[in-house]
Amino acid sequence: MTSHFSMDSAGFFAALVLTLAGLSGCESKPCSDSCERSGRCSPRGDECVATKAEYCAASRDCADYGRCSLGDKGCVTKSDEDCQRSNKCKLAGECGFAGGRCTARSESDCRASAFCADRGMCRLKNKRDGRAICIK
Repeated sequence: MTSHFSMDSAGFFAALVLTLAGLSGCESKPCSDSCERSGRCSPRGDECVATKAEYCAASRDCADYGRCSLGDKGCVTKSDEDCQRSNKCKLAGECGFAGGRCTARSESDCRASAFCADRGMCRLKNKRDGRAICIK
């Protein structure tokens, strides 16, 4: 079986991948994984750190957990808006900010969640630690 790509086209595709990787907003190739995952895009010594709010907002941790704002020690959750952008809100109804994290605030948060539709977890239960969760 013969390859449909010549060495020239393989080189072109390699250059294209490297170029597209550079467009991700990360400041350094060694930080590209931590940049995409957690907004830690800037090299500082032997580690990668978060230095810009836009890196936090573009990270998977923002989408998944609401860690969309820049804090003293990296990307953190700081507001209802951060929580409302997250999958925690869409899936589990954890759309409000309290105690440094996302939490359910009302039964309407629970009723609007995917867990309510899929699993019947539509009622609000307050926990001892100050959080609230959606339950059956």
